[in-house]
This record gives sequence, structure tokens and C-alpha cells, in this order.
Amino acid sequence: MKDRHQLIDVAERVKRALAMALLSTAFAGALFAWGQEGHRITAELAQRHLDPAARAAVDEILGGESLAQVAFWPDEIKSYPSWDCAQPFHYVTVPVGAQYPDQGVAEGDAVQALVYFSDLLREREQGDPDSRIALAFVVHLVGDLHQPLHSGRGCDRGGNALKVNWFGDSVNFHTVWDSLLIQSENLSFNEWADFLDHADEGEVARVQSATPVDWVRQSQDQLDSAYTCFTGADRCPCFCGGCADGGSMFGGCATRECRLMAAGPVQMSYTYKTVNLEVVRRQLLEGGLRLAGLLDWIFAGPGEPPEAFARMADEIRGLGSYDRAAMDACRGESSVQAAPADDVPAAEGRPLPKS
Repeated sequence: MKDRHQLIDVAERVKRALAMALLSTAFAGALFAWGQEGHRITAELAQRHLDPAARAAVDEILGGESLAQVAFWPDEIKSYPSWDCAQPFHYVTVPVGAQYPDQGVAEGDAVQALVYFSDLLREREQGDPDSRIALAFVVHLVGDLHQPLHSGRGCDRGGNALKVNWFGDSVNFHTVWDSLLIQSENLSFNEWADFLDHADEGEVARVQSATPVDWVRQSQDQLDSAYTCFTGADRCPCFCGGCADGGSMFGGCATRECRLMAAGPVQMSYTYKTVNLEVVRRQLLEGGLRLAGLLDWIFAGPGEPPEAFARMADEIRGLGSYDRAAMDACRGESSVQAAPADDVPAAEGRPLPKS
């Protein structure tokens, strides 16, 4: 009888442990799964377009893993205090009316970080653990620079400080673009890549001829569409005065003029989705093609980069705000430390992309 009670007790503990594991998985999916999707789509598209030399270099650095498997890692480490210094690597906040980089940025600079990590990969030595970190950041940052709100308005923190109503659910506006537009198609990242990957050689060449500075400006060009809502089912209360009054300026009210409306947050449904999914598809495809072109150059061995990229990189390195020493310090000792064990508090270690 005693043995039977012990077995029941063990069974109950196993059931509780499984329930907690499932609950943790559910929360993890809510927090990360669809944020992962956009980065994985971009990475998968790039993987399909790598030339043989770049593919071999990626295989060597990642130990046979794919670009999609490390694409989201720079977001996963945001919870580690030792990586707080990398937060500004993920966005380029450009003041309204300014043009990057001529008039500077208000906060953050993903382009500088991209140039920095691209330089690290070009300078790498075989087996250097820095290469895995640098490659993960390059893959991730190209994706970030093609999400329009990562080149968005500082006053609403790229939409993070703005609540909207998405098909009846209250969410922050940045999440709509990071996750919910992509999620609404109910496709895996491989299915997304299959549906998007139909560019001919001429389109690939055109897309890859742009530099990261061009990418920022292209993302900024999408903001008018992103911040436009519609009449009918998509209801638009505009915020007169913009961010200074606690919200972002939305256009698209019935009169096409900004006016204060008492009703709640912007309502987004099918009209908004239909218009802006076209933007999302284009940005994902072009991000993937450009990532492939960038990696082809990085791993091509000795030789000059594409002329436009060389000019852009020289311009970025020449900015007064470009500080390679500070980025070296941020990367710090992470390149020689193993990922922390499960029982080690996050603050005591700096994780690496898993190998």
C-alpha cells in the first residue's frame, strides 16, 4: 500500500511538472513565436539565395545550422542585463522631417551595428566564437531594418507606446507590425518563403544594389501607410498634436484632417490588414535578398565590397557617433564564455547563440 501511495504521489508531481512545462511553453509562444517568424522568413529567403562560398562559410560558423535558427537570438538575449548595452542596436530613430544619416538620429543605430558586425565577420579567423555572435546579429539587424517601425518615430517609441485595437484585441501598435500582420496569414516561415521567393535575376540585382542607408529611407517611406487608418470598420480617432499629447498622429479620418475624437483607440481590421500586408510582403522579400547579397560579399574573401556599400560603410564609420570601441566593450567577454547552464542566474553569464 505504501508503494502504491508513493507511485500516486510521483504521478501527481509528474502531472504538475508537465502542466507547468506546457504553461511555460504557451507563454513563450505568446511572447516570442511570431516575433521569431518575420526574422526566420528573412533568414530563410537569404539562405536560399546564398552563393556557394557564403553557404560554406555559414555552415562552418553555425556548425550546419541554418540562418533561421539564429535569426531571433539577438532578441532572446534582451532579458540578460549584461546585454542591455545592445538594446540600441535594434532600431534607428529618425526625427520627423530628417533624413538618415544627414541630420543624425535621435536614439539607437542599427545601421552602425550592422557595419560593425559585418566588419567583424570580414576580419574573422576560423573557429573564432565572435563569428557566431556577429553572424546572428547581421541576420537579425537586416530584418529589423526592413520593419518600418524600427525606423520609426521616437516620440511613441516606434509604436511601442501606442495602444490600438486589432480585430477586437488591445495591443501595442509595434506588435501589429512585428507579429500580428504576419501571424494573420497562418503560414509557417517556410511557407512564407515559398510564397514570396519568385524574384527574377533582374529584380534580385535591383534589390541588392541598395545600401543599408537606402533600407532605412525605404522603411521610413512606409510610415505614412503604417500610420494611416480607414473609415468604416477601421475607425480612426486622430491625435491632434501627435506624440506630445500621448499618442501618435494617425491620418485617414473622414475629412483627411486631424481632429480629436472621444472614441477609444484606433480600430484596425481587414482594410488595414489588406493594405499593409503588401508592404510586409515586399519588406520581407527584399530583406531576405539583401541579407543574401550582404553575406555573399562578406564571405567572398579578399576583394572590394560593392561600390555603393563601400561608400555607405565609410560614411557610417565617419560619423561622430560611430564608436567601435564602445561596441567592442558591449560585446565584451561574451565571445569567450560558454552559455550559462540552466541553474546559473542570467546575470552571472552572457549567453551565446547555441551551437
